[in-house]
Amino acid sequence: MDSEILIKQDKMSSGFFSAWIVAMTTIQWITLDMYLPALPILKEQLGISEGVLNISLNAGILTTAIGTLIGGSISDRFGRKAVVGAGMLISAAGTLACAAAQEIVFLSVMRGIAGFGSGIIETVTAAMVKDSYSGKKFQSTITVLQSTALIGPLCAPSLGALLINIGSWRLIFVALFVMMVISAIPLFMCKETLPKENRQASRISDVLIEGKRMCRDSFFVIFAVIMALITMPVWAYIGESSYVFINEFGESNTMYGLYYAIGSVISLIAPFIYMFLARKIGVSNVVSIIIALLIISGATMISEAGQAPSYS
Repeated sequence: MDSEILIKQDKMSSGFFSAWIVAMTTIQWITLDMYLPALPILKEQLGISEGVLNISLNAGILTTAIGTLIGGSISDRFGRKAVVGAGMLISAAGTLACAAAQEIVFLSVMRGIAGFGSGIIETVTAAMVKDSYSGKKFQSTITVLQSTALIGPLCAPSLGALLINIGSWRLIFVALFVMMVISAIPLFMCKETLPKENRQASRISDVLIEGKRMCRDSFFVIFAVIMALITMPVWAYIGESSYVFINEFGESNTMYGLYYAIGSVISLIAPFIYMFLARKIGVSNVVSIIIALLIISGATMISEAGQAPSYS
């Protein structure tokens, strides 16, 4: 296993290094939607519509994508440690500023800044794993790291609901800031994973050129469109669920967090169920079942629209 460690950390074990990378990335994914339970409260306090308020949510998602695109190129040129540190500073500053927001424009801008920093962190941490490990060690670590993209956003609203019960919606952003500061401490002990002799003078324009080339690939475009269509309902649910459960159904923040947690657990175990069934009955049959379930569940939600969830 030691032969699979390409860059050995002097001041931390490989296990601690991997755990730190995973924890740091998970926190960044959590920032995307941890404040979902607070949206109905913010709507009332700021006196704005749901559509306008959701701009703050979309701003964070959009800038996270931008940070992800350019973070790797910047770190190829200046090194991983400095760039991930800059990402932490940007994300933490934007998040703390959100706690002081008094109107939607400021909140949206700060969410955008925080999201940009998060995107940088997410892509550079993956590069740090690639620099540090090879073989099975790399595969296992990057798999866990990628799972945080699912676990973080799914579990965050439940944690946000608990914090609202303790204090105000501002406590959510303060708690996120504290978690970011704590996660940044091991950075001072971390050894640079990309030595100067291995750095490349890549530019952001190179990313744009590569993106243009990929857009000419019909297979990639079709795949990207399919993935976008699949994820659209998920993010539609994420963006509107708090309004539906709290405002329309009259549920408490705690119950909303519980319902969200149930959905999160199902989403987390679904890939394992898929892999098990795929081995037993084949991929095509499993896909057919999934499509049927999507149609049935969608039709059921439409027919039951306007009815509160039943406890019986």
